[in-house]
Amino acid sequence: MPRFSARLRGAFGKVKATPLAAVLPCAMILTDSWYLLLLTVFAALAHELGHYIALRVCGGRIRAVKLGLLGASLEYDGGGMSYGAEIAAAASGPLFSLAFAAAGALAATTSGWLPALHFAGLSAILGLFNLLPAYPLDGGHAVYSACAYFLDPYKAERISFALRCAVTAAAALLGLRIVSVPPHNPTMLICAMLLLIWNPYKKA
Repeated sequence: MPRFSARLRGAFGKVKATPLAAVLPCAMILTDSWYLLLLTVFAALAHELGHYIALRVCGGRIRAVKLGLLGASLEYDGGGMSYGAEIAAAASGPLFSLAFAAAGALAATTSGWLPALHFAGLSAILGLFNLLPAYPLDGGHAVYSACAYFLDPYKAERISFALRCAVTAAAALLGLRIVSVPPHNPTMLICAMLLLIWNPYKKA
């Protein structure tokens, strides 16, 4: 067992957890949503698997797995990675989510197994949401790296900030619209608030 644990630490680095990491699981448990919690965990694992594989292929060194309010994320040292590798590492998570969503939808269509369809829906939402060009989402990382490559890092930060503001404003307006009509789902509004308060330039 110690040897296996050492291998895990070598592959994934440390595991960090913030107090907010317990919010979403506790909310699901209190509302008796074990089923949704399990599907969300599997969808998140599929997403992070894409990042992990891309980082290993591109030469990134994973320092830690961080558990926070929105789930898990990988902290890595990409000092030796090119901007192209950074784009690949950022895009791989959403692409894996969409690939697993397609596989889940196909499995649900051929077998009629409802959990596969629900997993496909969660994976699709996770992938599409992370493709939004709002730093620090995966789409924002990809846009920043592309702008830094074709322009320079300073202009890339300015463009990333402008896109983040635009996406946050659009999400807030859409969230207010959704929450104003039955069934008053606040998810989009909460996502907009998190994008607003999340400091993307905080160093790990």
